[in-house]
Amino acid sequence: MKLEKATISNFRSFGGSHTIDLSQGVNSFVGPNNCGKSNLFSAIALAMDTSVAWNRDADTPSFMLGGRPPVPRIELQFRIAGTTGPEQTLLNRADAYERRVNGSTQTYASKGQIRLVFTVQGGNPQRYFIARGAGSRFLSADDKLTRDLFSQFHKVVRFVVVRSGESLESLLAGRFREILQLVMNEHLADQMSAANQARTDYEDALRNGVLSHLRSQVTNSVKGIFSEINNAELIPGIPLLSETLANVDVQLSDAAITGLLGKGTGLRGAVLLAIMQYLADQTKRSLILAIEEPEAFLHPSAQLEIKENLESLANRVDVTLLLTTHSPFILSNELDAQVVALGKDDRGCTSIIDTSQGDDDKTQAISGLFRDEDVASVIASVLSKSGDNSRPKIITEGYTDAEYLRTAIRLLDQESLSALIEIVPSNGTNKQALEAILLKNSTSQLVLAMFDNDMNGRNARDLLKKFQWSESKDIVVLPKRGEKCQHDHEVEDMWPTELLESAITANGGDDAIEKMERCHFGKHLRLSKDAKVPVMRWITEHATQRDCGMWQIVIDDIMMKLNKANNNKVA
Repeated sequence: MKLEKATISNFRSFGGSHTIDLSQGVNSFVGPNNCGKSNLFSAIALAMDTSVAWNRDADTPSFMLGGRPPVPRIELQFRIAGTTGPEQTLLNRADAYERRVNGSTQTYASKGQIRLVFTVQGGNPQRYFIARGAGSRFLSADDKLTRDLFSQFHKVVRFVVVRSGESLESLLAGRFREILQLVMNEHLADQMSAANQARTDYEDALRNGVLSHLRSQVTNSVKGIFSEINNAELIPGIPLLSETLANVDVQLSDAAITGLLGKGTGLRGAVLLAIMQYLADQTKRSLILAIEEPEAFLHPSAQLEIKENLESLANRVDVTLLLTTHSPFILSNELDAQVVALGKDDRGCTSIIDTSQGDDDKTQAISGLFRDEDVASVIASVLSKSGDNSRPKIITEGYTDAEYLRTAIRLLDQESLSALIEIVPSNGTNKQALEAILLKNSTSQLVLAMFDNDMNGRNARDLLKKFQWSESKDIVVLPKRGEKCQHDHEVEDMWPTELLESAITANGGDDAIEKMERCHFGKHLRLSKDAKVPVMRWITEHATQRDCGMWQIVIDDIMMKLNKANNNKVA
């Protein structure tokens, strides 16, 4: 069972009506502070959880719409596969409910769908299910069909929300504890029964053994003073199993064994996520998990690890995963994931700014996280390149550089290098340097940056060196043909002049040349911008192994840096 759509109207900062279609994967909500992300979770909680109370002052928008008091309404739409007995029972009860309301065989339930509404009418909060074609008609809360439907609904699906910065202690003291215990009772019924029996045996041993002599002394002494007292009992304060689970402590070992409170906030957040995974793995019911800022206080590389765990969690057919985040590194690029950007207008009303699906460009969606849109563009580019954390990466200035490198690796029979390293193109040296820095801080693998031997390349290398990058470890520079070459050396100059001239002749001739200058080795041809890609395609189709002499130097340099990095890891 999945939550597939939420429509929120006139709730807190959500003025007017806003519909959010939810994906099957990770649903990430981004935006600046106080843009309404937490209000979204509160709206879903209000509709799902009967223990959440409606607060007129806090939950009603502070502005008026059309001169009338706004009427809050939250509608949740669920998709149910009906593959389990409880799900099928839920659909059957929903179908019977709808038929009673609309007097028709046409129901949402017959299509595997259920719609739940929370609204306030005349100051009174109401929760009800929508019947297809019935408008605003619904059965009263006291009707048996309504009671049975709600009862089965809450048996099939559970809603869990983890607020930003919430501790394990706080989580286990609230509604989450009840859900965790229900899951443990389902999954570990025999062990829970044995634990309860052990608690009873322990209490009996204390009362009838250790405390028996003291009980006799108290009984005799009190009876001597108050003759009406027949007996005294000493009952040890042994907490119930539910209370014990609520106070469970987590100890983690590294250099020393430390309680969870003694660890950093990021590590504590990882423990919370592990408990969420346990819930999803062991529960026999569907889960809607709403997690605020799971990346809090985590290093970018650890955020990427958490992202992979979240993606695995969301891939379950019985889990709907919603999260809010201020970090681009937590955003999923899986095809069934989405990013929803929220913002506020001048009235303080929340609105949906942008939605990005799967591996689409997320520049617009995450722009609200940054003041500079160029920074957002760079971050979005890094997100699309940081998914594979299993291999080192080499980031090139652009698409043509990447294709030339792949071609040289193929022609020189260096397929082992192709399997070892991932080649990722950037979009110009300015962005390349920034992307390289971000990639290096978001992966545990080696990141190399390959630059042309020109002014732009030198400037970008100088920038990286300010961040402790070095040409001996992290930077690959395309070589010149000799020390006497004074001109800028770009990626096309890695190929013999004769091959480059043939490519130019086949792709526009003189029109493909922006500038020609004399060189110690003959002449140097600088391509026009429009000619770079067509020339690249011609060369990658016609080049042979003997044309790759300059590229062999580059590939040897890359292999040397990879081996050095691996040796340092072993050491």
